[in-house]
Amino acid sequence: MGKTHVAVRLVSALSRAGISVAGFKPVACGDREDAEQLRAAGSDPGLPLDLVNPQYFLTPAAPLIAAREEQRGIDFCALHDSFEALCSTHEVVIVEGAGGWEVPLTGERTLGDLAGEWGSPVVIVAADRLGVLNHLLLTVAAVRRRGLRLAGLLLNSPTGVPSDPVARNAEALKLLGGLPRPVPCPADGSPEWLGLAREWLELPGLRA
Repeated sequence: MGKTHVAVRLVSALSRAGISVAGFKPVACGDREDAEQLRAAGSDPGLPLDLVNPQYFLTPAAPLIAAREEQRGIDFCALHDSFEALCSTHEVVIVEGAGGWEVPLTGERTLGDLAGEWGSPVVIVAADRLGVLNHLLLTVAAVRRRGLRLAGLLLNSPTGVPSDPVARNAEALKLLGGLPRPVPCPADGSPEWLGLAREWLELPGLRA
């Protein structure tokens, strides 16, 4: 369970609450399963897949490597056009990244740069395990350097039940202060997903 798991459940929760919502996967490599899940969870599952995922590479690698392997570049105009089209027809657009905040798209631009261009609030999904704090806090710093709102921190456990000493990551983050409250990944179908969407997206009108 990771970024796709979280993004799909946020989209699904908002859709069930009657919110016009779309998932968006700007770049996919290897397959389009993530994009297909996001499309199916949204309020309009008939959206063209190329709108939900405008840039797709067959090569299962980082976008920079996949683009070079296939001898074509990333079409940033297509990414921006698709994002704007979804935003113009939906109340909420949930964007799922690919691989991590600083994953390079070209030699000069990263996924974080793309989020910065869109001004998107950011939710960091991190594995709830030993060693994650350094990785997570470096990502927090990178998000804030771009002037973006850090909306949420989700500590994701593959088993769904963190155990000591792993479970103390949330405790450490709370002690640091100045961060959104770290939350564990809710169970599938839980009403907590709608509550998190309301909190992270600052949508006070939603009822959990």
